[in-house]
Amino acid sequence: MMKLLLKVFNMLVFPLTLIVGLLLTLSGLAPNFSGQQSSVMPLLGLAFPLLFLLNALLLLYWGLQLKWRSLFPLAFGFLHLGQASLYLQWNSEAKAANGPSIRVATYNTQLLGHYSGEGSEDSLKALMREHEADVYCFQELYDKNRNLEALVKRLAQSRGFKHYAHYQLVAGRPYGMGIVSKYPIVKSKALPLEDASGNMAMWADIDFPQYLGEGELSDTRVRVYNLHLQSFRLHKGDYELIRDRFDGDSLEIEQSKGLVHRLSAAYQLRVGQSDKVRESLDNCPYPKWVLGDFNDVPVSYTYRVLSMGLRDAFVEAGQGLETTYKGPFPSFRIDYALYSSPFRCTEYQSFSEVPGDHRWVQARLIMPSSFAD
Repeated sequence: MMKLLLKVFNMLVFPLTLIVGLLLTLSGLAPNFSGQQSSVMPLLGLAFPLLFLLNALLLLYWGLQLKWRSLFPLAFGFLHLGQASLYLQWNSEAKAANGPSIRVATYNTQLLGHYSGEGSEDSLKALMREHEADVYCFQELYDKNRNLEALVKRLAQSRGFKHYAHYQLVAGRPYGMGIVSKYPIVKSKALPLEDASGNMAMWADIDFPQYLGEGELSDTRVRVYNLHLQSFRLHKGDYELIRDRFDGDSLEIEQSKGLVHRLSAAYQLRVGQSDKVRESLDNCPYPKWVLGDFNDVPVSYTYRVLSMGLRDAFVEAGQGLETTYKGPFPSFRIDYALYSSPFRCTEYQSFSEVPGDHRWVQARLIMPSSFAD
């Protein structure tokens, strides 16, 4: 009797296995479709971790029975193992490398608690002392004294740094982003995203000392990008819908339609924003680092466009399952530290015990002994 029930159950599970595998495959193709080309594919990309996990559970289910059907989830999983590595890594704790190191950090401050009450200028300065870095990129800065440049200067001075740059989105409103550096910023520039989203990007050219041997010293110029791309801007009702059990009543159906619309609208805006940044990256004559809040997952058009030709600090040196967003929406990795050759990443960390809804992300990059190597 038990064998018969198992056989019947397997007849039901096998089509489910194929459906999950097909959805996983479509999800893996999502980075090839912008939000303007398809409203469905980006949402499937958002579901990639869940689909990969379901496929793994189905592989375990068939594998325990030693069934040939296990070959299907095995093939689907193997096909998308590379994309899964963007979420889950198993690197050793630290990689040894020769050469001077630069520590970089990125953090979305969530307006320093202006609306949430969680965080302040003093708490940010404390974090900077606790998680020491040579270059800090901050997004969503807000100065209650209505002088954003003065705020960024105070942040730099709190670490004994003289170099900083800021981008204030709108004159008269002290909201924007900033870069604080131990080393000279020779030039900085806002990178307007040319939309009315309220999001922004900027870059700063920084000269780092480079030791060539025999006491010889020169400067290595690197362009550091600080990004804050379009968020989903979900409403309180959206979070309640995600958090609570969906019963399917008419109100929840309308709320779910609104949620999908906001997700799709954000994907469409990030297309133009990421393309704009990509254009600047392609025209940059220096090695580059790209840090900040992309507001998008690794299996996405945004990440694919921005990471082309760059390395991901988490992939190179991270450990475990990385989730940089701490808010009520299902946790994802949306904050990144990308970099170009010839740099190498030997250490990656993120810290959740910080104010706001984002983790503090930090990486240690090694400069080669000579850029000519």
